[in-house]
Parts: sequence; structure tokens; C-alpha cells
Amino acid sequence: MWGTKGFLFLAALIGCSGLALVLAACSGGNNATPQPSETAAPRPERSSIPNEIRTPQTDLTITALAPQRFAPIIATTVANTDIVIRLNNTEAGVQHSIEVLDKNAKSLGAIPACTGPCVGELHLNLLPGEYSFRCQIYGRMGGQITAK
Repeated sequence: MWGTKGFLFLAALIGCSGLALVLAACSGGNNATPQPSETAAPRPERSSIPNEIRTPQTDLTITALAPQRFAPIIATTVANTDIVIRLNNTEAGVQHSIEVLDKNAKSLGAIPACTGPCVGELHLNLLPGEYSFRCQIYGRMGGQITAK
């Protein structure tokens, strides 16, 4: 009664229906978009953190971003004034620190390593001049501070 064409149509229909059932079963039955974990570290948008801060600051935040880089990498502070340098480590599960060095590579102070997400502070009073900062764990991470 069905003939060859009818049989092939029926087989294709059953095959597609079976495939649709398998796909529906494997998809978990909902169309919800996966949401980020509530414990994930807040990650600032790259464009929201400048690489340079030229206006002298007394409260300077340096952010550790993935993959192992700081922003800003060039910063300006106020000389002969008490300043705060803040490490904002946004790399979840990764340790970072900040050490500030003078032109002779003498350490002027450091923010101890912390595992992200975390924040640490260093209070300094810098003379006018050029200084460098670096992560004591990942030596290639660093930047420059100018005190004016």
C-alpha cells in the first residue's frame, strides 16, 4: 500500500523524529543561557582601565588583569605627599604583589602577595623622580611611576 517511496518517507520521518528526541534529551530540556558563577572575580572591562595616568594622583589603583599584566603601566603621583598605591588583583586564584623600586632598584616598599580576587595597599611619600613597580611573583609584570 505505501510502496517504496512511501516506505522511504516514513523511515526518514521516524529517523528525524528519533534524532529530535535524542537532541531534546541531551539538551537538558531548557533553553537557559549559562550564567557566570557568583563566586567569579569581577573583571573590569579592559577599555575602562587606562594604560597611562598622567594627572598626578595621591590615591593610585593598579589593577592586575589576565593574562598577567598591570593597568595602568605608566602612572603619575604627587611628590612629597603621603600617597596610597592600591593593588586590585582581579585574577581569580592567581597571586600578585607590587613592589616599588627607586632608580637604583632599591625597594621602597611592597604590597604582599595575595591570591585574587583581593586588594592590598602601600603608603609612601616619594621624592620627585622616576620609580618602577613590579610584581614580585611575575617579574615581567611592571610599570613606571613618576612623582611630580
